[in-house]
Amino acid sequence: MNIALCTDDKLTDIANQVYSEVVGEDNVKQWQLELGSEDFAEYADIAPVAYGFIGCKNDEIGAN
Repeated sequence: MNIALCTDDKLTDIANQVYSEVVGEDNVKQWQLELGSEDFAEYADIAPVAYGFIGCKNDEIGAN
């Protein structure tokens, strides 16, 4: 059975605040909702979670 991954709003706000302090607010992006499959939802079924993506970018070499 597939379980929807629903993040905890309070934890997500805290995570976004920390990310903004570490990498700068302009570098923290909000993603649109999307459909997909993720096993991390099993954790969210038993405890509050915050889920996000961490990426890197280097304009000099075209890595986005």
